[in-house]
Amino acid sequence: MSGAAGLRYSSYLGGSVFDSAAAVAVDGSGRIYITGQTKSADFPVQAALQPALGGGADAFVVQLDPSLSGAAGLTFGSFLGGFQDDEGLGIALAPGRRLAIVGFTDTPFPITNAFQQTPGGSREVFVTYLSFDITPPSLTVPSNTVLNATSPAGATFNFTATATDLENPNPLVQCTPQPGSIFPIGTTQVVCVATDASGNSTSGAFQVKVKGAQEQIIDLKAYVNSLNLDQGLTNSLNAKLSAAQQDPLPGACSDLSDFINQVSAKTGNAVANPLATQLIMAASRIKAVMGCK
Repeated sequence: MSGAAGLRYSSYLGGSVFDSAAAVAVDGSGRIYITGQTKSADFPVQAALQPALGGGADAFVVQLDPSLSGAAGLTFGSFLGGFQDDEGLGIALAPGRRLAIVGFTDTPFPITNAFQQTPGGSREVFVTYLSFDITPPSLTVPSNTVLNATSPAGATFNFTATATDLENPNPLVQCTPQPGSIFPIGTTQVVCVATDASGNSTSGAFQVKVKGAQEQIIDLKAYVNSLNLDQGLTNSLNAKLSAAQQDPLPGACSDLSDFINQVSAKTGNAVANPLATQLIMAASRIKAVMGCK
């Protein structure tokens, strides 16, 4: 736009003494990031990491949102420095509303997770990394799941937990127990945590129930009763399953083998082939859970 209509945003930024900007960056949403030096104790701050002037002159970091009018446009403002002089000289944006600032400090300077813990001289370079992303990822975990054990140890379960984030396209998702773990017989809670590049995290949980041999026999008996087989055959198969519930090993294994043999003998006649396959597979799985040889 030409003329005065082209002035979309303009503002003072400072306090009552001396302030100067040295570097500026703008993100994809039009927010403005500024660093420089201030000697003003009343420099405007908002959600500050360091709310007060530390020395004669401090670096500052400011985030402005031109879409917000008045004081609301200052979305972040902070001093950055020690009790001597400091100045921010450069600024760079990273994905996920993260920000790097460089400058000089006459030390000491506030540090966190620093690779160099102590100054080498009276004046040092500083590097500061900030994140303006405070929104955790959105995490989706599976619903509660019921499985049949396939061995005395339980059952292997592969699952997928996913996460999305407004700023970070690939949040890290970690679950305990991990996908592909062997889940023991009984109920296990799985806890998943999604973490974005700025360290924001959210968690979710679901339960995995693994049925042992006894529960699987109960299910198999119910399935046999639902098949509308000849009543005599149904009674005979159920009797073998009931014996497997009650007899100690290795008797229970023999009971299940008798069940399998009777189904095999009736396959294609009293029991259709697909049903026979399902019955034999279920009984064989129960034998494996019992540890039958």
